[in-house]
Amino acid sequence: GFLEILPEDVIMYAIDEACAHGTRQFAYVRKTLQAYLRSGLNTLGDVKAHETKYTAANSKAQKP
Repeated sequence: GFLEILPEDVIMYAIDEACAHGTRQFAYVRKTLQAYLRSGLNTLGDVKAHETKYTAANSKAQKP
C-alpha cells in the first residue's frame, strides 16, 4: 500500500485535499497519491513546492 511507499504526512495531506475539494472517496485520494508518485513527489515538502509552482504557473497563464 501507499504507507510502504510514502510518508504518512503526505497521505494525510492528500486526504485533507480531497475533503477540501468536497470529496471523501478513496478513489480520489488514490489518484492523487499516484500522481505524486509519477511526479517524483516523495515528501510533503515536495508536494507543497510542486503545488506552489503549479498555482503560480496557472495564475500567470490566466492573466491577459
